[in-house]
Amino acid sequence: MSSTEAEARYSLHLESLGIDARALAANARGTVTTPSKPTSLSRLSLPKVAVSSHDSSDFTTGRLLGQGGMGKVVLATQRALDREVALKFLRDGGDDEGRVDELLREGLVTGQLEHPNIVPVHLLARADDGQPFFVMKRIEGTPWSTLLKDPKALATFPRAGAKAPLVFHLEVLLDVCDAIAFAHSRGVLHRDLKPDNVMLGAFGEVYVLDWGIAVTLGDHPVLPKAKDVQGLAGTPAYMAPEMAAAEGGLSERTDGYLLGALLCEVLTGAPPHPGKSLVQQLTHAFQGELPSFPPEAPAELVALCRRALAKKPTERFASARELHAALRDALARRDAFILQGESMKRLETLEALVTTPGADPVLVQQTFSECRFGFQQAEKRFPCFVEAEAGLERAVVVMVGYELAQGHLTAARALAGQLKRPRAELLARLDAAEAEASRRAARVEQLETFAKDADLDAAVQQRGALALVVALVWALISLAAGALVRRGAFPFAHREALAAITLYAAMSLGITETLKRKVTLNRAQHRLLRGNMVALSAFVGFWALTWWLGVAFGHALVLFMFLVSALWAAAGALFDVRGWTMGVAFLIGALLAAALPGWQLEVFGLTTLVGFSALGVAWRRWRGGR
Repeated sequence: MSSTEAEARYSLHLESLGIDARALAANARGTVTTPSKPTSLSRLSLPKVAVSSHDSSDFTTGRLLGQGGMGKVVLATQRALDREVALKFLRDGGDDEGRVDELLREGLVTGQLEHPNIVPVHLLARADDGQPFFVMKRIEGTPWSTLLKDPKALATFPRAGAKAPLVFHLEVLLDVCDAIAFAHSRGVLHRDLKPDNVMLGAFGEVYVLDWGIAVTLGDHPVLPKAKDVQGLAGTPAYMAPEMAAAEGGLSERTDGYLLGALLCEVLTGAPPHPGKSLVQQLTHAFQGELPSFPPEAPAELVALCRRALAKKPTERFASARELHAALRDALARRDAFILQGESMKRLETLEALVTTPGADPVLVQQTFSECRFGFQQAEKRFPCFVEAEAGLERAVVVMVGYELAQGHLTAARALAGQLKRPRAELLARLDAAEAEASRRAARVEQLETFAKDADLDAAVQQRGALALVVALVWALISLAAGALVRRGAFPFAHREALAAITLYAAMSLGITETLKRKVTLNRAQHRLLRGNMVALSAFVGFWALTWWLGVAFGHALVLFMFLVSALWAAAGALFDVRGWTMGVAFLIGALLAAALPGWQLEVFGLTTLVGFSALGVAWRRWRGGR
């Protein structure tokens, strides 16, 4: 059927109801009404109050705030409370009975709907000249239609802030749904919902205006019943099919259709019923044709809009509250999808960072925290959000791998514990890394124990002091013995040397046992002490053997000094480099003793003094010799 044929058929339908389609006209706000037979309110008993521009009046009028199809709104000061209010009167020339009823009906209905999204009405009265008016809260703001049509106005609107335009408009629509749900709970149907009838304040206020053609869902003393009202009333571009049919039968689902029409304008930028004339728009509404949606419109919101605009009321949302819940959930899911998208970008950045050599660890941790927080918030706003859950798991897996690569096994294990589904391969890597770390720790402990046991500096201070004492004792004995021998006062040969070295060995054994009891010695120190006792035993054996073999004492002393030099040199090469001082000292001493036969005891004494003194000083001052 062509559009022309459809319009003709619709005009005939209206004609059958006594409505001339050619005579249809909309008021200044785009609302069409045809004569009906509601309860007349023109003789309603109302209080009279003084309204004029004089300060002595109850309401002192000021400038015109605005005017619509049948009324005008004037700023006024309520003298009793010294506050600014808004007075709504009929427009000049609009004082016929139908317009009076419409004004009074709007005042009565709005006054009974006390809701944050409905303008409070304080008083319904007549002015001195008998004209009816009502007093309402003065509101300042911007019509929603302005922000829908002008992106620049929306960009500068205080409440919009940094929100996406779609999110902002959906939040406004949620407030409108809330207001309409409240009105329905009070048995009132609005019938003329459109962006022009929604006012937005700078501080977040949303007001649903113009309740002049409202009807009742039940029984009301002054409002016609929705199921019985006939005739056209509303704005054709937004009308529900049953409204365009003009045969009554309206219900909550009718206002639900109008809410869907508002959603349609949010998504498409235009109301659902196009047309250059009222008849074209009404015909489109009567046929219940669904609008087309742009491809970029969110599919979930398009589905909600199509349901709200269903031709059959039974296929629409059962109530404004149900539509409100569906929109709220869709908005939450949309926020979740936005968060999930942003988090995926951060996840990709994280994956690039962890594979970049020398990446800043702080930046890696920060990117992971932002990524994880975004996925968690997406899951919180949209429970069972599979994509967000998968993204979070992927981010944690990436971070576990990074912590493993950095050797941070505790952090890696803690992150792995956050995975809802354990990854066998990842856990195997973590177990292997922890096992290797345990082996390394055990090896380090072994090395530390070995280093401690091999430390020759343990009790080095005591050994240094002992070396100095030994140096003095042997030097004094040797020098004294040499002097006595040259004077012939005391013979010193193998017997005396064997006795002296045996006595020294016994004394060393006693000192060693005392040192073991007073100082904690490691293995190296124990080996050093055992080596010393072995050397002393060798010295005792040396003198006993040379005496038995009849080696001349002077020659034996030179050989003894070479033996001491060799032993200390071996100790310096194998254990403690500081032993070289003794090795060098006794080597030089042996050469001097061989060159100075008459002074061998003195040379031995001085060599002992120099060698042990140098060793004692080295032990006390220079640590770390090996």
